[in-house]
Amino acid sequence: MKLRPSLMSYAFCVGMAVLSSAVLAQVPTKCFEIESILVDACNPVDLCPGSTEGQNEMFRFRTGPAAIALSDIDIQWPNNPWRGFEQSALTAQLTATMNGTIAGCGWLIEPPSGIIPPGSPVIVVTSTAMCVAGNSFIALGDTVYMTFQEAGNSNGHFANHNNGVDTVPQPVGGVSLRTLIMTHLPTQCGDTGTYDRQMLVNTFGNYGGFGGVNDGSTARFSWPGVPVVTYVNNGCLAPYDPVQVDILSTVTGICDGQAVQLEGNVSGATEAALWQGGSGTFSDASSLTTTYTPGLGDVGSVIL
Repeated sequence: MKLRPSLMSYAFCVGMAVLSSAVLAQVPTKCFEIESILVDACNPVDLCPGSTEGQNEMFRFRTGPAAIALSDIDIQWPNNPWRGFEQSALTAQLTATMNGTIAGCGWLIEPPSGIIPPGSPVIVVTSTAMCVAGNSFIALGDTVYMTFQEAGNSNGHFANHNNGVDTVPQPVGGVSLRTLIMTHLPTQCGDTGTYDRQMLVNTFGNYGGFGGVNDGSTARFSWPGVPVVTYVNNGCLAPYDPVQVDILSTVTGICDGQAVQLEGNVSGATEAALWQGGSGTFSDASSLTTTYTPGLGDVGSVIL
């Protein structure tokens, strides 16, 4: 028996959980922490006719050790007034529609009775007039609370890059800071997220450019401690960390009596991993690094 790599495909089955183990161990010590801002939201004209970018921007934050009521949160955008949260039949329908697009094990829910539980990831959408097709939740692997600002602002709430219409390897726009401020009104606890427009990256991983080449520009903020901002571009995805899996093998051929070393690299909201497939055995089916020993039924193409 000989299994050739060109005939083998490795499919890594990732077990999703409500929250990743890393997240379960990290709940903000203060009221909340801003985690990312989708500065340059997608609103493609073919999918979202009549929509504006200002109706589709989003940011993500995480609540601290205490539950928080939506009515107790104040937001100061870099641009536009804060219009307050809306939770209605319309927002319920928007959330249900987005849930219907998720291919993974993720789930979107609205805060029950307007209360966000402790330690929860939350996405704020800048308008109930959003275009659901604009920024995808297809790869969501976490449970996320969805909230919506009341409609009325159509202009952008943030500000996109200032590096000009040409794509360049280094930022050339000059420092231009924009700050998002959140406040928990009863305690006056709050958090800020400040990004530099010139550092926003486009879909090629560099700077500048015109039109849709910058759709998906996102600023991410570390916590705890003094936030460190990094810049990513995941394209037309909502501001969550998509689950991504890469599989590596250390051999170029598998013969009868041999075993293959497999290594999985996973990013995103996951709690556990499980190897499956074939008729053989894994040395540790729940470890990202494992050894697979083929079984008698492993002839030809084998899917793991």
